[in-house]
Amino acid sequence: VYNGVPFNWTCLPFGLATAPQVFAQLTNWVASVLREKGIRTIVYLDDFLFAHQDPSCLQEHLKIALHLLRSLGWIINEKKSQLLPSQCVDFLGISWDTGKGLISLPMKKVLLISDLLSRCLQRATWSLSSAQVLIGALGFAAFSIPLGRLNLRPLQMASRNLPRSSPRKTFLIPVVVMNALRWWKSNLLKSVPLHSPELRAFLSTDASNLGWGAELSGKFCQGVWTEEQKCWHINRKELHAVRAAIWVNRHRLQNHTITLQSDNKTVVSYIRKQGGLKSHSLMQETRNLFFLTSVLNIHFLPFYIPGKLNGLADSLSRQSVLPEWHLKPSITQGVFRRWGVPVIDLFASKRSRVVSD
Repeated sequence: VYNGVPFNWTCLPFGLATAPQVFAQLTNWVASVLREKGIRTIVYLDDFLFAHQDPSCLQEHLKIALHLLRSLGWIINEKKSQLLPSQCVDFLGISWDTGKGLISLPMKKVLLISDLLSRCLQRATWSLSSAQVLIGALGFAAFSIPLGRLNLRPLQMASRNLPRSSPRKTFLIPVVVMNALRWWKSNLLKSVPLHSPELRAFLSTDASNLGWGAELSGKFCQGVWTEEQKCWHINRKELHAVRAAIWVNRHRLQNHTITLQSDNKTVVSYIRKQGGLKSHSLMQETRNLFFLTSVLNIHFLPFYIPGKLNGLADSLSRQSVLPEWHLKPSITQGVFRRWGVPVIDLFASKRSRVVSD
């Protein structure tokens, strides 16, 4: 209030780093109130999405939400809002098709990005500024295109060589980047499934200087390195171990979601992020891995576990004999003294048997 006249802010009086956080606290509170009323609410800043299996219930929930928002002083932009229940909605710049279970780019964005790619391919030159615009557009699109992040890596790696001191100076686009741009142009219309394959498998892998080992849902596999592979960095060996284990079990793992456990944080990061920018050899291993999994329709859920919890895969990678369950001699001798020595030993291996003959 100034001189008896009330004023109000037309925008948040904070910087770009603080304002979204403050604004999100307000909208998250509104969302929590709606959720307490049983309304399934997804919110990001000022974008709200309401969901329900029954269209009529969803319509009622929408009325409640609109009434609450308006009572709090919010102004609803109805022109940009979709106020009728639908299984196909554009939310946060992505098309969500819950009927088909797919995520894709809206056609408007497809056309914009396609035009941007065409101009880059036609010119065959780029600058730091144009590279940043291109990478920004494709970085957003990568969320809804299969292997999008993987095929964005060549652009990210090549753009690091462009001089920061001359952001508008143009250079020839490298061949590897041109190939990536062509891939993007031909894959813009593809979509990503909302849900991963229902079939599940648990895979733990490890690598040593001798070879690799893996445990797949109780089954074991292992291999040794070639002379060339022995010279690899351990991170590359660990990443290759994942691909080797999947290749050996490819018929069992097709159309599966794999919960992958590795004691190597770099491997987990490269799989989760579809590559990285620090190592060309790891990037190539990642490409080989995802090429295999895309053919087999395999989805990853990678997790890091401490090495002490990855004992079986570690033993397999060192080509060690796996430990076996067995009865302690002090226990068996007491049993034998009381009931006699049995004739048949059901412990199948020589190492775990308790009857000598």
